[in-house]
Amino acid sequence: MSIKLTVTDLTDEGEAIAFTAEGLKVFIKGALPGEVVETDLYGITPNYAQGKLLKVLEANPCRCPPFCDNSCGSCAFTELAYNAEIELKKQKLHTLFKTKLPESYDETLFKDFVSMDNPFSYRNKSIYAVTRTDGKYVVGLYERDSHDIVMIRNCRLEQEWINRTRNRIIEVLNSEEFRKYALDNINVNSNGNGNSEPFSNNRKDSRSDIKSSSGSGGNLRYIFFRGMNDGEKMVVMVFHHTPENKQQLHLIAQAIKETGVDNFLININDTPGNRILSDLNQVYNGSDRIEINLLGLNFLVHPNSFLQINLEQTAKLYTMAVDMLELNNNDEVLDLYCGIGTISLYMAQKAKKVYGIEYVQSAVDNAKSNAEKNNIQNVDFRAGLVEKILPQIIAEGHRITKAVLDPARKGCDSKESVQGCCRSRIIRV
Repeated sequence: MSIKLTVTDLTDEGEAIAFTAEGLKVFIKGALPGEVVETDLYGITPNYAQGKLLKVLEANPCRCPPFCDNSCGSCAFTELAYNAEIELKKQKLHTLFKTKLPESYDETLFKDFVSMDNPFSYRNKSIYAVTRTDGKYVVGLYERDSHDIVMIRNCRLEQEWINRTRNRIIEVLNSEEFRKYALDNINVNSNGNGNSEPFSNNRKDSRSDIKSSSGSGGNLRYIFFRGMNDGEKMVVMVFHHTPENKQQLHLIAQAIKETGVDNFLININDTPGNRILSDLNQVYNGSDRIEINLLGLNFLVHPNSFLQINLEQTAKLYTMAVDMLELNNNDEVLDLYCGIGTISLYMAQKAKKVYGIEYVQSAVDNAKSNAEKNNIQNVDFRAGLVEKILPQIIAEGHRITKAVLDPARKGCDSKESVQGCCRSRIIRV
C-alpha cells in the first residue's frame, strides 16, 4: 500500500529521509528535501523502513534529470543540481560542527565551498570489476544494494580516455578472435561444460574456478586505469595467476596500445578480500610508472601510489592549505603522512626545509624520486611511524615552525607529538 510522505532531509549517501504520521523514519532513494512523494514501504522494522519512490507529487525546484542512467549505485545526488548539492553539504557541515562543538563553533569562521568549474570527467583513476555472464565478459561496477556487477559503457565522471579504453577492452574480450585463441590453446582448461575458459591456467593448483572478491569466478579479476586525457596513461589487469594464453594477452595489449595508452601491466593478486592490487606488477608494454603534473611539479606515479583522484580540486585544496601556513624562507615544516611528496614538494618552494614522514617505504622512495626529478633539495623524507620519527627530528635540533597533517590522525593532538613541537601553526587537510 502506498502512502504520501514529505521529505525532510538527505543522508550522507543521498537517501531521502521522511517520517510517517506515527513517527517511523523512512529512507527513500531518489527523493529530495522538501518534496512530497508517493512511496511504497518495505523492509519495515520497529525503528525504520525503506520506501520505494513511486511518484514525485511536489518536486524540489532544484531537481534535475539524472546525469547518469547506470544502475551501479556509485554516485549520490544524481537528481540534484550541482549548486544545490553544495548548499546541502554546506548545511550538513554546519550542523556537524554545531553538534560536536556547541560551545566553541563560530559559524563566521566557515569559508565558503570551492566548487568545480565542471563537475564531470575529472577522475584520473578507475577500477572495474570483471565477471562472466552467459559466456560474456562484463566489466563494470556493483549494482546498487547487490553483489551483481553491471556493465559500464559510459561514466560521466571518468576522463574520456578511460571510457574509450575500457570499451575497447570489453569489445576485445567478447570478440570471436579472442574466443578462438582460447579454443585453440591446449593450455587452457575446460570449465566442465566442454567450453574453454579464457584467461585461465592449466595448473593443478589454479584457483580460476574459485569465485574472487570481484565476483568473476575466473582468472581475470579487475581492470585498473590511471592517467590524464592530455598526459601519460596506464592500464593494469589484475589476475589470480599469471595468464598463460599469450595470444589473448597480445590481443588485449594491442587494443590498449591502439587507444593511445603506452603502459600496460599485469598484476598478480591471489589473495581473498577487497585489496585490488598486490605488489606484484609485471610490465607488458611501456613502464610501471607514469608522470602526472600537479601545481607545476611533475610526479612519478606507480599503480600502487596514492594520488588524489580529482587533480583540479586537489590543486585548489593544496594551494589554500599552503597559503594559510604563510610560509617564508625561515620555516622548517612538517608534512605528516606525506605519501609520494605532493604537498611536501610544493611547500619546499616556499620554506627553508620540509620534513616528510610516511609509514609506507615504497611511497617514501617514490617521494625521493619526485624530489630529484623536480630538482628540489630542501626536503627530507623519512619512512616510519610519526610517533617514532618525529622525536628523532626534534632531537636532531631542528626548530619546527609549522606543520601539515594530511590527513589528521588520532594522536597528533597530544603535546608529545605535533602540538608539542610546532611553534606557529598547524594545518589539517
